[in-house]
Amino acid sequence: MKVAVVGVGRWGENHVRVLSRLGWLSGIYDADRNRALAIAQKYGTFAYHSLDELRPDSVDAVVVATPATTHYEVARAFIEKGVNVLLEKPPSTNFESVKKLYELSKDKVKVGVGFIERFNPAFAGLEECYRRSSSAFFYRLATGSNVNDVGVVLDLMIHDINLADHLFGTARVLFKNVIRENGRDVTAEALLDYGSSRAYLISSWKSTGRFRKIVAFGETALTEADLAEKKGSCTEIDHSIRSVEGKDKDLLEAEHLQFEKFISSGEPFPDISEAVKDMAVVEEVLS
Repeated sequence: MKVAVVGVGRWGENHVRVLSRLGWLSGIYDADRNRALAIAQKYGTFAYHSLDELRPDSVDAVVVATPATTHYEVARAFIEKGVNVLLEKPPSTNFESVKKLYELSKDKVKVGVGFIERFNPAFAGLEECYRRSSSAFFYRLATGSNVNDVGVVLDLMIHDINLADHLFGTARVLFKNVIRENGRDVTAEALLDYGSSRAYLISSWKSTGRFRKIVAFGETALTEADLAEKKGSCTEIDHSIRSVEGKDKDLLEAEHLQFEKFISSGEPFPDISEAVKDMAVVEEVLS
């Protein structure tokens, strides 16, 4: 497995770290040549001079971790060349461009999307319990943001939209409320209807602390998760409790290991088709 990382900012460097440890890192590229050279030296890898050097005969896949506003153009270029892509979230900044990426990649290459919470043991380890819920509450709060090209819905809430869509199906937005500062969404809430289940989501950059939790319940179980601590529990109707914990689990490594299986043998992975559905919800929340 040979993977190159395109975009080695704060989060891109995390991909470099994990891929280097796995022995899969073929090289990196960044528009900031000095940054690229510094990261290449730190991890003992090669800094490509141009994206043209990354072709199907040189890499098995690329990670696109550039700013969100560039995701569509960068990912499209690799899809058209026939290179598999792991596209960081958000997959793009609007529904139409994500839909185009899906259409371009269909039956041609594999395009995964970096919805890393899907690999959190507090979610994956209790998925069967969540699926039995009629109501689910997703809370994702932060003290600010490390991004400046998207708002809180594309930065934070999209994680929980993806989790809810994965669990319950296709959503209808019943209610939304978005607070903006200087034209950018900083706090948002949404109520999503899935027929037999509903999900309430709140995300904000205006909190005094960091907070990522899920509470879900139905007739047979109550499920609680602290995603930040990577632990959760499912209390059954007979009062038996199943707990999961994976504080030491590297979620990004788990993501890459599953992405390799997605490419090599078609095993399940959050992909661009899911992202189309998620972005339809995003667009309605922001409209």
